[in-house]
Amino acid sequence: MLFFCCTQLSKINLHDNISEIGNASFHKCTSLKTVKLPSNLNKISKQLFISSGIKDIDIPEAVTTIETEAFLGCGLKKNKYRFKFKEYRV
Repeated sequence: MLFFCCTQLSKINLHDNISEIGNASFHKCTSLKTVKLPSNLNKISKQLFISSGIKDIDIPEAVTTIETEAFLGCGLKKNKYRFKFKEYRV
């Protein structure tokens, strides 16, 4: 839970050498609005952005799995999907 409840975090631009981010890392980051995920990210972990303020996300082509509740309660307004999922857990 890297930035759990970090209410001052408003924008994320993660380096492309990151391939995985732990569960609930941005849980309750209520000021978080924009996220640039690494191009090598292959999985969006369980509850990664749960209850965050995220409004815009571009999901990289390398992502093949979005786990349970990854975006639950986040108010996501805009997203870009450019790939087909291998797995999506509800």
